[in-house]
Amino acid sequence: MKLFKKFFEDDRMAIVPQSGIPFEAFMETFEGWTIQKIIDRSTYINLYIGNKYGLGGEAPGAEGASQAFVEKLVRFVNQDIMKFRPRVYETDEFKKAHNYDEYQSLDKQRRHALKDRFTSRHADDKKALAKATAAYDAVTAQISNTEWMNAWRKARDAEDQGVKDFHNTPLTKEDLSDDGSEEYAELKQAYEMLANN
Repeated sequence: MKLFKKFFEDDRMAIVPQSGIPFEAFMETFEGWTIQKIIDRSTYINLYIGNKYGLGGEAPGAEGASQAFVEKLVRFVNQDIMKFRPRVYETDEFKKAHNYDEYQSLDKQRRHALKDRFTSRHADDKKALAKATAAYDAVTAQISNTEWMNAWRKARDAEDQGVKDFHNTPLTKEDLSDDGSEEYAELKQAYEMLANN
């Protein structure tokens, strides 16, 4: 396994430009890559920076500019992610269609049972604790089998698969071109700042 420093500085491994090529030409080098590959590489760079300067610490100079560039690159290529996470389960229509009221009623019972469990544990009342725990477990099992919870799981699984497919689809030249977005403008600016370091 490569050391972080070697990984970070290796032209073939890193996603940070090492030579003064024009921005648009550099972006074309990512054609055929996947978003997941870019995310994975950015993780290594962030780990390198975190190990060197502490988690949450800011790297100075070229390393800081590199980190900023990588963050902007991830933001740009990942900007359409919400198309795959529409969160339909948060809409009133979804809730109404899948008996959300039943779920809410049971969730209220679960919170009450959780409070009873906490109170009996605090009072060191073993009998009350056992009763509250049994009530909590029973209502939690009921919630797990509600129509809304099953529909929510199904919708979340579909979202997760959509994100996975999106992240693993090879990027095209069009995906990497100026789309007029704020993300693209910020990425280009970060590239120019990187070139000046």
